[in-house]
Amino acid sequence: MTYHCPHCGSEGRIQVQAVISAPAALAHQFSKQNLRRADVHLMGVLWETMDFICGSEKCGRVTDGYGNYVTNLAKRVKELEAQVAQAPSMTDAMRAFIEGMSVSVDVSTCEADAGHRYFGTVIEVMDDEADKHGVTLLVQDAKPNF
Repeated sequence: MTYHCPHCGSEGRIQVQAVISAPAALAHQFSKQNLRRADVHLMGVLWETMDFICGSEKCGRVTDGYGNYVTNLAKRVKELEAQVAQAPSMTDAMRAFIEGMSVSVDVSTCEADAGHRYFGTVIEVMDDEADKHGVTLLVQDAKPNF
């Protein structure tokens, strides 16, 4: 199967990182000539690093390769971070829905007073950065059930 550039249709080439086994003495001084040595072995390639390179001098695009994968992944991370940063803490419609709602709070401190609760009506939903969910409910007319 021949690779054809998706942009111009020209035939292309691949470029991929190879894994070799070589004597330590060749470290940092490896050359193409050393590839022919009997003690240098090709162990495999890292296919996830493969780049498809268009053969046309006018086009020359690199597609579907590791660089594109990493770049696209980094872009997606930035998009998701921006969405999280822009996420509203709570919409006005949700605040209006909660206001006026009846709530109860468990105030029991031991087995003997288990089930002791206060019941009241939410009169305001306030922003509260210190709260786990970012809001505090103000309740009025709280009455105990005990």
